[in-house]
Amino acid sequence: MKRIITCLLLVTLVFAAFVLPASAQTEPTLMVGDTDFDEKISAADAIAILKIAVRKIDYFPPEENATQEQWLKYYYWQTQKVIGDVNNDGATTAEDALWILKYVVGKVKEFPVTDVTQLGRYNQLPAWPL
Repeated sequence: MKRIITCLLLVTLVFAAFVLPASAQTEPTLMVGDTDFDEKISAADAIAILKIAVRKIDYFPPEENATQEQWLKYYYWQTQKVIGDVNNDGATTAEDALWILKYVVGKVKEFPVTDVTQLGRYNQLPAWPL
C-alpha cells in the first residue's frame, strides 16, 4: 500500500496542476473519470482526484452575487467529485485515482460504472451555471 501511495504522490509531482477546460463557456460532456473534462481518461484525471481527496481543491457554494468564474469553479469542483468516484463507493478518494491509473496503463479495461447516470451521486451534480 505504501508503494501505491508513493507512486501516486510521484505522479502528482511529475504532472502539473488542475486547470479549467479551455471551453468553459459550454457545458462539458461528462464521462466517468474524466475530471479534467477533456473527453479522455489520463493521469491528469487521477491528479485532480488526488487533489480533491486531500482537499487541495475545495470550493464552497458562491455567494448569490458571485462572479461567473466563481460559479464555474464551483460547478467543475462539484462535478469532479461525482464523476471522479469511478469505483462508485460514494466518495472520491485515492482509490479512485488508482483505478484511473490502472485504466491508463491497461490493467483494467473499464470502471465498475461506465455511464455517468449510473453513479450513486449523479443526482448531486450541480446545474450548469451559464
